[in-house]
Amino acid sequence: MPALTALSIRIVCIMYFQPLEHQPLPLETGEQIDYLLELKHDFKTFMEDSVFFMKAEQKKDIVRYSDKYKDNKQATDSSISESNYRSLTE
Repeated sequence: MPALTALSIRIVCIMYFQPLEHQPLPLETGEQIDYLLELKHDFKTFMEDSVFFMKAEQKKDIVRYSDKYKDNKQATDSSISESNYRSLTE
């Protein structure tokens, strides 16, 4: 078996991995693009805050050891936030 040298490895790489024919387009910048991005972000936030927004349920096809601890933490966090809110309204 012939010894692999840096030159032979480079030749093999050139044979299998041809240079890209199409280069990626440069990112567009400017005030108009920034405005559109901010508008899209605001619209996305508005839709997520809407009363009609429904989160997709996560499939629990695998029972994980950490699931029972995550559920307990979420219950504890909600009770803490409720108690803090109640003390503020009094």
